[in-house]
Amino acid sequence: MSDRLIIDPNELYRLYDYRNVEEYYRFDFLSNFNSIEFDIFYDILNSLNNKELSNLNNYIFKQWSLTHLNLTFKEISPLKRKEELLQRNYSKSKNITHDKFNNVLSKLIQDDEILSLYIMNQMLKFLYPCSIWEIKKQKENHGLKEDLRWRKDIIKRQPLKYTDN
Repeated sequence: MSDRLIIDPNELYRLYDYRNVEEYYRFDFLSNFNSIEFDIFYDILNSLNNKELSNLNNYIFKQWSLTHLNLTFKEISPLKRKEELLQRNYSKSKNITHDKFNNVLSKLIQDDEILSLYIMNQMLKFLYPCSIWEIKKQKENHGLKEDLRWRKDIIKRQPLKYTDN
């Protein structure tokens, strides 16, 4: 199942430090997978402050709204699955806490493995900056073996330009 994720969730540990979290909230909104370390997402969510969590919540809300709109207008089969998904709502909240975030996602996912994968991919897109994704692709294309963890140009989200020498 981990091949259904856009990137390896372990990559998030390079960007977020979950070890110094003062209070660890026990999230439980994702389905249990044998082949995906879904606890990584919970670790990273615990490292986010309320503002960051709110931004993530807004992002997921917008993505779900687009998906919901797409489902409304497209002919998708099976029809029963489409109707089931259209009945699920994602509520947007301004003052989001870890508990509210967990509850909102639990109501959306309802232990559905496909929706869990969808939410994990949305979280990966939000939490893993585009410039790092681009640098990783450039590294693979150029065979570079550089440690990217604490580069200032990555933190500023500015893509690097590599030259072949």
